Amino acid sequence: MTSAPVSDPDAAVDGRREAERSAVSAASLAATLRGAMHVAFAVLLSVGAVRAHDVDAVPWPLTLLTAAAIAVIYGLGSRFALRRAWSGDAEWTDLLLPSRGWVLLLTLAWMAATIVSTAFVWIAFPLFFLVLFSLGRIAGPLALAGVALWAVLAPLISREQWTLEIGEILGPLVGAVFSLIAHAVHRRLLVETDRNRKLVAQLQAAQSELADSERRKGIAEERQRLAQDIHDTLAQGLNSIVLLSRSARGAHPEAAESFSRIEGTARDNLADARRLVRDLADRAPRTTLEQA
Repeated sequence: MTSAPVSDPDAAVDGRREAERSAVSAASLAATLRGAMHVAFAVLLSVGAVRAHDVDAVPWPLTLLTAAAIAVIYGLGSRFALRRAWSGDAEWTDLLLPSRGWVLLLTLAWMAATIVSTAFVWIAFPLFFLVLFSLGRIAGPLALAGVALWAVLAPLISREQWTLEIGEILGPLVGAVFSLIAHAVHRRLLVETDRNRKLVAQLQAAQSELADSERRKGIAEERQRLAQDIHDTLAQGLNSIVLLSRSARGAHPEAAESFSRIEGTARDNLADARRLVRDLADRAPRTTLEQA
């Protein structure tokens, strides 16, 4: 025995609206994160190049070459990722990140740039998001820790200084923690969006099943009504003709042959009517509600 689906139209509409709001929120957050990463990367790369020349006295050719290499890697990867959006292969919630290899290449290029000048260290902040969102739940946090550690130790590794200020230590660490929180919020929103999408799909399936059940029930009721009408009108009328013809044949022997033909014809039509009533009753489908 199967139970009939219970569907509240208002609840279905509310569920669909909630799912749409969640999807829009996830899409907006994804777009905001993409935009923030692009802007932060461009600003920090530009500031790093200026400071590398003005503060660390790195020659302009080397400074521009370093910044250009990082910019080209970042730009080509972003351009490649955008093709997914243009082709329609990307979801609204996709951050449009290229492959893991691209992120690793960009990270290595950044590490090399910090050897040229520690002014490029602050590019670590957009890198935090990139490694988290592209390398997965396990490799992402591990890579985040590695990037943060390198950002803290880069001045010592490049031998530009022998001690670290508290801000040079806390800055990358706070940025890494903030990135972790943003990553967790984004993943949570994606989970809720996926759950709401599945809920809407279930509601739509229940509505479709209920509508089909109601349609089949309506067909069955219409066939039953038609069978009842045929039985109550046409069949009863033909049966009356049979009985009247039989009586008239006895009362008027001179017209017995005619009344016999009338009786036979009425009897044949009555049999057809009864057979039609049986067929309508037998072919009436049982609905899901009737099977429950």
